[in-house]
Amino acid sequence: MSEKVRMPTDLDQVSLKLLGKLDTKDLARLGIPSASAFAYLYQASNPSLAAFAGAGVAAGLGATWALWKPYGRSLDQNMYQGLRWKLNNRNGVETPEIEEDLLTAGDSVSALIEVDPVNMELKSGNEKAALHKLYQELLQSVDHPITVYSTQDPFSFAQYFENLEDGDKLQDDYRGHCEGLVQDGNSKTRHYIEVKVENGDRNELSNRVGEILEHLTSGGLTAYRLTELDSREIKDTPEIRAGHIKHRDSEEREYSKTLYISDHPRDVDFSWISQIFQVEGLLDITQTLYPKASADTVSKLQKLENKAEAENQSLIRKGYGSSRKLERLLDDLDWFQNLLADQDDNPVEYGCYITAYGENKEACEDTLRKVENRLKTLGIKYQDTTLRTDQAYQSTTPGLKDKLSEHQLMPAGSAASGFPFTQASNIDENGVLFGVDESTEAPVVLDRFKWNAGHSVLAGVTGSGKSFHSKLLLLRSALIYDDLHINIVDPKPEYGELENFLEEYATVQRYEFDGSVNKDEETLVEAVEEAYQGAQENTGKTIVVIDEAHRLLKKEKGASILSTLVREARSSNTAVHLITQTISDFYRTEDGKDILKNVPCKILFAHEKADNQPSKAFQLSTVAETSLYNLAKGDQDSTDYSQAILSVSNQFESKIKVEASDVEASIIENREIPDDNSSTSNSFDIDYNSSNTTEEAGLFEKIKASITQAFSQIERPSVPSFSWPSLSNNSKNRSRYNTQKKDSTWSNKIPEVNITVPQSIKDLLYVSKVFGSILIPVSGLIVVSDYIANQVGHLFGFGEISIELLTFILPFILAGIGFSLIDTYNAVKGA
Repeated sequence: MSEKVRMPTDLDQVSLKLLGKLDTKDLARLGIPSASAFAYLYQASNPSLAAFAGAGVAAGLGATWALWKPYGRSLDQNMYQGLRWKLNNRNGVETPEIEEDLLTAGDSVSALIEVDPVNMELKSGNEKAALHKLYQELLQSVDHPITVYSTQDPFSFAQYFENLEDGDKLQDDYRGHCEGLVQDGNSKTRHYIEVKVENGDRNELSNRVGEILEHLTSGGLTAYRLTELDSREIKDTPEIRAGHIKHRDSEEREYSKTLYISDHPRDVDFSWISQIFQVEGLLDITQTLYPKASADTVSKLQKLENKAEAENQSLIRKGYGSSRKLERLLDDLDWFQNLLADQDDNPVEYGCYITAYGENKEACEDTLRKVENRLKTLGIKYQDTTLRTDQAYQSTTPGLKDKLSEHQLMPAGSAASGFPFTQASNIDENGVLFGVDESTEAPVVLDRFKWNAGHSVLAGVTGSGKSFHSKLLLLRSALIYDDLHINIVDPKPEYGELENFLEEYATVQRYEFDGSVNKDEETLVEAVEEAYQGAQENTGKTIVVIDEAHRLLKKEKGASILSTLVREARSSNTAVHLITQTISDFYRTEDGKDILKNVPCKILFAHEKADNQPSKAFQLSTVAETSLYNLAKGDQDSTDYSQAILSVSNQFESKIKVEASDVEASIIENREIPDDNSSTSNSFDIDYNSSNTTEEAGLFEKIKASITQAFSQIERPSVPSFSWPSLSNNSKNRSRYNTQKKDSTWSNKIPEVNITVPQSIKDLLYVSKVFGSILIPVSGLIVVSDYIANQVGHLFGFGEISIELLTFILPFILAGIGFSLIDTYNAVKGA
């Protein structure tokens, strides 16, 4: 299956249009001002020149009213939204209540399911197709609305650093190294599915949650219901403004603004949402999905097809030719109907709202512009929510109703293109820095003791960086975990010098062998048994490091003891860390295969292309397998870092960059902590007492003197005085002016400046007054007409065409009634 997903155009916007541009409402907006003005000219016995000018202005007003659409809406719609916004926000906005694991608002009750993301960067086309099918089947299976929230928060190490003490050089260095990895714009993303019942039936809510969890987990995704909710899962009570929202108690997310998706191109990339999240800044993306009945949808599609065909034929008869937009629409309608007829898909109404955040209005607008540019690049159309900010807040807050209600009718397969569960959050508060995710440039901090089993396998060819990374993980683990025990089986040996540094932070037991015993596998097995027994006796967390692990697998006894250690270590809070050059030996025995099945974490450094086992052993994706043979090897590739594929079962898979701080690298490579004076500063300061800066100091003084002399020669301009004409001839004003003039230090008479307003400005002001006096009543007229037409249509069962015609005619009828009342009033007044 292709990674592209077909999307229909906006089917709900089908309407008969003059020349493919003006619908009946636009024609009314265009005609009402002109018709009103010319009706007045017709009944006037001797119209003045100003009356004719007013008619021209009215015609221009009508054209402006019909064609100018700020924020994607007509002027009367903006007036309506402004009035609605003003009235609805007098008493604030509704906020949901938290009841343990539930959100309540009125009679509705909601629960949240958190879904762990996957890394789309390492997914092949077939794997993406499988995820698309899984998500599509979920949307097809539910018979109730669901909302998917993807929210970003700024990344911070503040809470993570609480485990580190101040004053220790190694800990301070680790803290500084971590802080240096956090760039502006780094964020963590969490994904939730909201399940809601409107009648408060909590048993029904639990059933719906269970069905969704079962579907997601059966497809390989990790999902779980949130059992405790706090304010981080919902938004605060904000200050709603016309153009944006101001949030309290949130510096990085103080201001927000929302836009909604109004149309899509013919084809989009699967999980196009992930491309939006790559924009620098903090975003929330809300996706609403409402299942629809197939029979009702087929009937609606047939009506839309008839309308579109009629409009297209009208254009052809008038000689304008067929419209590409209408041709695409007809093709989409035919395609959609065929899917429903063959029962290949189900219809849904899909809405997508994107909210940008910033620490101030400018930062918020900057992030929003970046989102808009990305959407334009993808060919996706959008609309602003100015004057609808209250509705935007409710539509993007869990527990509240979707007040924006900006949806598009489409097949579930098309809606599934917005697969949101990407951009993993790779930060565990009590974890260890494994490296930097190269796809997101975010730190990867994982707590191995939170996994089902804390075991890991580290494999790679000689010189790939696996031993360096193993020692680096041990150093960082000793700093982070309290009361940690480290048992090292060291057959080479090469962990002797590192042991001295580890002992300052953890309890270390190393089982060392001299060169003459390296080939004695029995001795190695005995050392593993002893390390295992020691781990069983420890009450705290224990990491058992076994270097050259493939040697144990060559004998049945070694494979058996290693398998037992891996299986039983979890009960004693022990994590086994296996290091090897090749993994083919794991397949020699059944015990070796069982070991791989029970190890959740695999760290793969560079491999030789002849080794075809890594993909099978570690269940790597096709993309990850290809990149495995081209990973950087640190010093061998003349780089200051190495690369690895890090995979944790059902949690994380990505290519990471492994890089140590200066102190860490010195401990591992030089077996010492560098002195403070060995580091260099990046700042540049001129020392005038140094002999090698005498020339630079002299040059600096010459430049300074030249600049000072240049400024002294610049003549300060005199500031003329202006006195605006008096607004009154009152004698008190004149006497006050004379007194002020006597006290003034100026000897010359202060000139008066008379401002003459150009005639063009006067004409512009006159037109503006006429524009405003006509726009306000006419806007109200068309809003009232639209409301009456819809009510009458629904009351008498009119069809859509009849309602459109009534909408067009009513404004003229009401305008005529208004002019008749004016004439009656003038006649009565004259009598």
